Amino acid sequence: VLYEALAARPAFAGEDAVALLRRTLFEDPAPLADLATGAPPEARALVERMLAKERDARPKDGAEVASALRAILSRAAG
Repeated sequence: VLYEALAARPAFAGEDAVALLRRTLFEDPAPLADLATGAPPEARALVERMLAKERDARPKDGAEVASALRAILSRAAG
């Protein structure tokens, strides 16, 4: 959902549920650096980590994501 909010399009699309699942499992979404140029680089990096295929590359839980988002918002507020 955060990817879609930043990119103004879903990370993955498919003609049906099977196609959508296949893309989610085996393809990478378009880089946010190309689609959300106005978003803070830290936010783009967080979303990319959240979509990582490898479990160890993703944030460990929602608390880690929330903490990262708070830090990004804090820096953006100045």
